[in-house]
Amino acid sequence: RIAQVMEASYVESCSQVSITNSKGLCLAKENQWTTLGACVLAKDKDDFKSASEVELIEDLDAFDLSDFVKRLKEKAVSKLHAVSVHSGHYPIIIDRSAMAQLLQCVFAQFHGDQAAKGISLLSCALQQSIFDEKVTLIDDPLLPQGVNCTPFDDEGVACQRKVIVDHGVLL
Repeated sequence: RIAQVMEASYVESCSQVSITNSKGLCLAKENQWTTLGACVLAKDKDDFKSASEVELIEDLDAFDLSDFVKRLKEKAVSKLHAVSVHSGHYPIIIDRSAMAQLLQCVFAQFHGDQAAKGISLLSCALQQSIFDEKVTLIDDPLLPQGVNCTPFDDEGVACQRKVIVDHGVLL
């Protein structure tokens, strides 16, 4: 029932940063990652639905392409002939990719420089509840498998794990 592969991508990336100054600072970091992405169109009679998947690949030799394709196919086909639900309050579990897309909409508002300039919509919400109490957001630039994680920032200052939202409250 997959009618078309609308997009496919394979990306290998590597970045290197070195910072050296006259006060003895000498830092270097390197990030490498590989991603595979695809978008397909499922069709059944007059119903068409698309789905996409992106995978960060740590070990290309261990990567299961068949599993990737199976998940993508199931995601697209499961959307066919979907019906609307009645308006109401429902308990939900948000898929990780859906949550990432939602966070992208507000991500810039969490940048400290935006708040310092007074142009963040959240600059007046410090220590206030901005999400449900079940939501905690953590910025951890030291995650071992994180994409673009780094031990230091662009000025050479050591990075550390930061809780940005704790039980719904902006810190």
